[in-house]
Amino acid sequence: MEIGILAYEGAQLAATLGLRDLLDTAGSLAAERSGQLRLTARVLEITDLSAEPVNLLTALILPPSLSRSRPKPLSPALAGWIKARYSEGTLLCSVCAGAFLLADLGLLDGRRATTHWAFSEVFAAQYPQVRLDTDRLLIDDGDLITAGGLMAWTDVGLRLVSRYLGPVDQRQLFLPVGDNYFCRWGPAGSAWHAGGEGASAWSRTDKYGC
Repeated sequence: MEIGILAYEGAQLAATLGLRDLLDTAGSLAAERSGQLRLTARVLEITDLSAEPVNLLTALILPPSLSRSRPKPLSPALAGWIKARYSEGTLLCSVCAGAFLLADLGLLDGRRATTHWAFSEVFAAQYPQVRLDTDRLLIDDGDLITAGGLMAWTDVGLRLVSRYLGPVDQRQLFLPVGDNYFCRWGPAGSAWHAGGEGASAWSRTDKYGC
């Protein structure tokens, strides 16, 4: 399985590369258990799409933008490319303002979706046919996933890991130093200050809606 992260014009680089690293790390951890690499991630530059064929994608992510306004509309060629992937069965995901790009394609018409709360009025005015709910951080609607906050790329990444690889210890994805992190920084007297199973249970708690 390969997951693509689309580096469209204005896409947040930290989220784009962070998603790639999160998904690649999860794929490597799963491979250590199963002996087979089942998941890889790739950043897709717009120039790559015309220069070379792209393998069938399991999922395609439209990351957030750092702009205070909605992203620039996609070119007709790129819009057509995304719709073609969707018709092949690729799961489409957006983070924050990336939802505008999915809405531009008409793929969110009549569907539940979310985006950053700061865009809620503009989004609702432009796309009244979308069932917008910015109170939800992440909406998994089967073949479409939308996430709200600028940092919600982690939520999308973990949701894809859960869907395609099953449970993965989140400490290994975000906190490679292990329980010592909790011992050092946890509040004195707390269950996870002491480390051990308390820390492990806390780190595996479903804190991010995945």
